[in-house]
Amino acid sequence: MLAGLPLAVAGVVLVSRGEGEGSRSGVVPATVAALVWGGVLALSAPIAHDVGAGWAFLLVRGSAVVVMLPVALAVGATRAARIEWWRVAIWGVCDAIAYFAFVLAADHGPASVAGVLAAQFGTVGAVVAVVFFGEHLRTRQVVGIAIVGLAVGVMAVGG
Repeated sequence: MLAGLPLAVAGVVLVSRGEGEGSRSGVVPATVAALVWGGVLALSAPIAHDVGAGWAFLLVRGSAVVVMLPVALAVGATRAARIEWWRVAIWGVCDAIAYFAFVLAADHGPASVAGVLAAQFGTVGAVVAVVFFGEHLRTRQVVGIAIVGLAVGVMAVGG
């Protein structure tokens, strides 16, 4: 099962490397997001194990609302949310489902495997960008997606 982890990392690196103007502009914020998200994922498993997946999910999401709602109000995010309310609603529901699924996975299996598999949202995002937004992938990105698929298969068979 763990043999798939390095494959998944290699695949994600290939998918994340774009080319051309603007391809590197999001690298720093994406790296920060990856580091923070890695911490979130690492902390989720022991909390879910201690209090149960449902409570862990509610505690984390509840504390996020308490901290971030004042920030959102201060920057005027509610005006934008009213204009695109349906997109915000879909985003929120899908985000909650995805995070809860991860918490369940981390509570029931190795957090290292659950973390790597959950982190594939970037790979899925690349595929969605192609299908729905007409973006084009470089050859190395397509190879990266294939490697990620292989890695997920290796982890599934090994688990």
